[in-house]
Amino acid sequence: MLQRRLKKKIRGSNNWLKLQNKIARLHEKIANTRRDWHFKLAHQLCDFTDNIFVEDMNFKSWSQGIVRKQSLDSGIGQFINEILPYVCWKRVH
Repeated sequence: MLQRRLKKKIRGSNNWLKLQNKIARLHEKIANTRRDWHFKLAHQLCDFTDNIFVEDMNFKSWSQGIVRKQSLDSGIGQFINEILPYVCWKRVH
């Protein structure tokens, strides 16, 4: 909705800049919420399991399939490639 409003503003005007900042804050809030949930899930997985095995997946082809919107929106690649290994490594040391 905010981005639809943005396209009607004059590029570079004060109202355009205000709306740009509002959109950026919204995207940052969504990203922070998702990242927090990923960390909580990773800690929960480390609590309840001794070993974690992750299948080697091709995320590029997966993001073009029938579940592309859901897979891209969930940020599963970041969870499997960055957050889960970091949390497991941190819990061991």
